[in-house]
This record gives sequence, C-alpha cells and structure tokens, in this order.
Amino acid sequence: MVTDFAIQFENNKSARRDVKLSPSAYLLAWCRLFAQLAENPEQISESMLNDLVASTGVPHNNLKAGLIAQFTGFAKTNRDTFPDIFLENTQHVAIVAAGNIPGIAIAPALLLAAAGCPVIVKMAKADQVLLPWLLRLFEKQFGATGISTGYWQPESEVFDQLLSQAGKVIVFGNDSTISALKMKWGKNIIGFGHKFSIGVLDVDKMEAHDYHAIAKDTALYLQSGCLSPQAFFVKGSNEEVMYHAEKFFTALQFLESEFGEADLDTGTAFQRHALIDQLDMLGVTRFANATGSILVTLDDNFFPERLLGPFVVQFIPFANMKALELKLSALSKWMQGACLYNRNENKPGYKSLLSKHGCTYIAEPGFMQSPPITWENGGFDLIEKIMES
Repeated sequence: MVTDFAIQFENNKSARRDVKLSPSAYLLAWCRLFAQLAENPEQISESMLNDLVASTGVPHNNLKAGLIAQFTGFAKTNRDTFPDIFLENTQHVAIVAAGNIPGIAIAPALLLAAAGCPVIVKMAKADQVLLPWLLRLFEKQFGATGISTGYWQPESEVFDQLLSQAGKVIVFGNDSTISALKMKWGKNIIGFGHKFSIGVLDVDKMEAHDYHAIAKDTALYLQSGCLSPQAFFVKGSNEEVMYHAEKFFTALQFLESEFGEADLDTGTAFQRHALIDQLDMLGVTRFANATGSILVTLDDNFFPERLLGPFVVQFIPFANMKALELKLSALSKWMQGACLYNRNENKPGYKSLLSKHGCTYIAEPGFMQSPPITWENGGFDLIEKIMES
C-alpha cells in the first residue's frame, strides 16, 4: 500500500463512486453477504478463522459462533435506518481499530463508505485478517468497497502520516490511548473507549433455553467485548436470584465445554483463586468450577475489581426500578449495552432507564453480540458526527 495516504483516500473515493451503488444499495449488498455467511457458516474461511484463533487466543468454536452472531445482526439491519444521501463534500476517514474482539471496525467502515466517505482502516494487531477477507468477498460479488486496510505500529512515522492526512479519525481503544491522540490531533479524533454491558432480568420464570441465551451472550469472544455482559441485575429475593445464578452457572459450564475454555495467564488465575478465597471468607454466595475458569457471584452491589477476565459474572438482586437506578448510577460512565429480559408492561420503563444510564444497545437474550450496522455506538449518528466541522 502506498504511504501517501492522500492518494489512497482519493483512490478509495473514486472506486466507491465508480461502483454506482446508492448508500442503501451498497449496504443492502453487504447485508446480503452477511446473511449468506450467517446462513451458510461453512463458507467462513477456515484459514482466516485459524489465523484469528492464533492472534486473539479465542478458541475456534467460540470465535466462529461469535462471527455468526455478528454477521446475523449485520444482515438484519433495518433498511429504514440506512443513510439515503451520497455526500458530496466527504471527509477522509481513518479508523484506528483496537480492542478485544475481531471486526470492531466493520460497521463504521461500511456505514461511512456507504455515504461516500473514503475509509482507511488501521487494523488491530490481533485482527489483521477478518476485514480484508470480507472486503475481498464483497469485491468479487459487488465491486469496489471504497475501504482499504493496513497495519502500522501506533508510534511509527507512517501511522502519524495516516492521521495527519485524515479529516476525521475514529479510534477504538483504551481511554489513555484516546486521550493521548486527542492531545495531539484535537477535534479530529472521535474516540470509543473502555465500556462494558450488563443484563437486567425481570421475569417470573426462565426456561433452560433462556439461561442458555444469556450464557451465550456472556461466553462469546470470552466475555471480552464491550457488548459482553459482566453482571446481571435480577429482580427478586436473594433466594430467587441465587436460583437464577446457579442455573446460569450450569448453562455457562455447558457452553464452555462446547466453545472451549479460556487460556488464563498465571497472574489472572492467581487473582481469580484469591478472589474465591476472599468470597468464601466473607460468606459471599458463589458458584465456581474446580479450575476456577467459571465464577458466578451473588452480592448486593457491583464490584469493578471483580472484572477478572472471561466467565467471571456478578448476579445482583434488586427490588424495584428505583432500587435498580441507584445501583446503576455508579456505572453510567462505563455502560455500553444491556441484555433486557422482561415480558410485562415495565419494558419501556427499563429501556428508558438503561438509555438514561448510557446503554446505546438494548437486546433480547441471545442477541447481545448481534448489533445492526447502523447501531449508534456512543449515542450519536456517526455520519453526522463525521461531517461536523
């Protein structure tokens, strides 16, 4: 790839226009491709999957199930949310991908390219194969995408050159990285930092498939994405919530055997066993397997220090919506999404409360890893944000 990114941006812009697909037609073509892959998972390249397994550490079956869930969500994007205007005065957009799950740059790249913005993606170190593979599939069926990719070291001269020649830069990463880039590049940076998701359960009865669904939301990508629930707030008494926690623990054990166990480093394993000892000393209810690879706790409040990697999940009782709001108020700055399971007239109230506290994606059990392409991550319209001066 040429290092004069201004030329690459213009090449991408011309290629996207030459395809002559309207924004809606462009995204519809992508939806068809994602549906094809989700419905025929044997078409997902084993070579690409094996490369991702090696670079991310996510077991093969877990990774493939996660991609199928992701592709399913993209395929079902509501057509009414597609942009309908091809922008004339487009920004050159660089996307700096980081984070813990593959494909984090896919949705914003497609959305912006649909509207006519030329896009260059600096891929994450652990994921340099998924997006290029998808772009090749699309180009074979539908033509040029207007998107190009590469990997450059974050501290390198060529990385600085990319950012200097972009009109806007979308950054996925930790909060300190985003702050450092904003210090250097100012208002051109649109950052998506550290977030996590939760579950809210308010139902009289849950069936085995319900526990399987919320366990799957948690298990995919080893619970490491911003849409992976780290805690479930459950309406009911301690005894009722303990029952749900135990059923969830059983479902998560089954999925771990199906998807593969996380490979914990020595430090994380030590912290986890130390936490189990501490919980036992304090008399906190918990469910854990012999290796400590799964730990489900029951306590009155959320504890950030218990975010210790894959399959550590907190169950927290609440009595009513007011009590839930008090528990959520301390988490608002970290909230990204919520798995909401409620069958009664309170659902709109729960959605309003969760949105108030930062959740921009609220899903039924089993669909946390399936947001649409047009999901307003961060609570804003990305195209409008890009076009702001």
